[in-house]
Amino acid sequence: MKKFVFIDIDGTLFDKSIHSVPESAKLALKMAKDKGHELFICTGRTKGMVDSSYHKLPVSGFVYGCGSHIEKDNQLLFSVQFPREEMDDLVDYFQKNDIDYTLEGREVSYFSEAALNNYMSYFCENNPEMEERFTSGVVMKTLSKVDEAGKQQILKMAFQTKNEKALIAKLENLSDKLTYFIYSDSFSGDIEGEILVKGADKADSIDRVVEICKGDLKDTIAIGDSDNDISMIKKAGIGIAMGNACDSLKEAADYITTHISEDGLYTAFEVMGLI
Repeated sequence: MKKFVFIDIDGTLFDKSIHSVPESAKLALKMAKDKGHELFICTGRTKGMVDSSYHKLPVSGFVYGCGSHIEKDNQLLFSVQFPREEMDDLVDYFQKNDIDYTLEGREVSYFSEAALNNYMSYFCENNPEMEERFTSGVVMKTLSKVDEAGKQQILKMAFQTKNEKALIAKLENLSDKLTYFIYSDSFSGDIEGEILVKGADKADSIDRVVEICKGDLKDTIAIGDSDNDISMIKKAGIGIAMGNACDSLKEAADYITTHISEDGLYTAFEVMGLI
């Protein structure tokens, strides 16, 4: 029976300890694809933030930006645009309340200085070689470079701050067009999270892919490690947490595989009968 498998990147497919996708994970993808399963990389990164190496993997398609942009066989299936009035309001509020933010676009993402430094520190650890590898095909600019065309391709926003009071006050009064989540495992030590267009998260992407591909929700499997994977873990027929996943995701999962550095993805595929 063909399965539809949704796989997160960071912490699930991408192993930060080796700055790449483990060979066992690449093998698992190839074996499952060869058996006819539909594999979708389902990431919080927008397309412009996914480096070229992932587009060479044996997968059917991509869910970018937490579900805000979906492609299959290089064809666009779905995309949203972050509502402009709400974006301008959030930007104004964040700037006045010392909240760093990122405008994450389909092709280009724009970072505040602190957000960019945090992102690069996490992925590249101030290593020039790692930075060159990571930024291959990735389009990141500072907020000073954003123009009208750039604003029109924004899909979602991210934030980080120590000003918890001001942040929560805004998040609790978001427009009904938007939704948000806060990471439980912040890398920077600040409060970090993302703001999404309501109806366009990872769980919604599973529904959309299954409907377009004439599949069945019971034949879906989702694999992740972070807070932004919780919705898809709960939505899928089977939700799998990596051994290195945050506690909240493990609590929501049907099965917990091994750590990413211990062939976690391969093990999950094997246990699920995908390979």
